[in-house]
Amino acid sequence: MGDGILTAPVDLVEAVQSRRRTAARPSAAPLVLRIAGEYGEMPGMSLTLTQAARFLGVDRRTCEAALQVLVARGDLEYGEDGRYRNAGDLRCAWRRAG
Repeated sequence: MGDGILTAPVDLVEAVQSRRRTAARPSAAPLVLRIAGEYGEMPGMSLTLTQAARFLGVDRRTCEAALQVLVARGDLEYGEDGRYRNAGDLRCAWRRAG
């Protein structure tokens, strides 16, 4: 009986926190468009995941999912240095050729 009394409130708190995190997470589609626009407007932009999440004002997991969509589409490149760059950026093309 003691276990049920102690775990029920904890489970309830975890459920509420999980729901808040999900509700606070923006949809990926608008974020993908926003990121593509930001990279398009700022040639040479090179951000780590942490920097991108802070810049966009979203959590790391959401940001990473959106960035991965753009990498898969060929819009962005993920470098060995852990930075996301515009795949059309001249510096990226130069690095690939060298």
